[in-house]
Amino acid sequence: MYVTVGANDILLTVNDFVNKETSSYQISDISNEMKISEIINKIKVKKNYTYDNNSLVLYFARVECKLDEKLSTYNKSNRKTVKLELYLANLITINVRTLQSCGSGTSRCIPFWSFCFRQTIKIKIIDT
Repeated sequence: MYVTVGANDILLTVNDFVNKETSSYQISDISNEMKISEIINKIKVKKNYTYDNNSLVLYFARVECKLDEKLSTYNKSNRKTVKLELYLANLITINVRTLQSCGSGTSRCIPFWSFCFRQTIKIKIIDT
């Protein structure tokens, strides 16, 4: 693992899930002290996106990056290569799986209520 020395020497790999075709690209000249909003602006310039900064969401591993935070908040080990995922905020989907059975293998139990009642789960996501 290569460690940064403080200059703009981080290579950012972005997995872009904004359009229907996912793409992956790299952005250089990134500093660990850059704010996430500045990184999103660089992505917008590179890909000619017209979305608002609040409409684009960056994820570092499975953690959502806040716009006012610095990259160093998420890149605590000062790695030279960082992978981020970019999503459109209004296209994030949530999958919910209800308990349909319990146990494993040959000893599988299915609750009686799962036969009798149809399960409908409504999730409301409030825009913050």
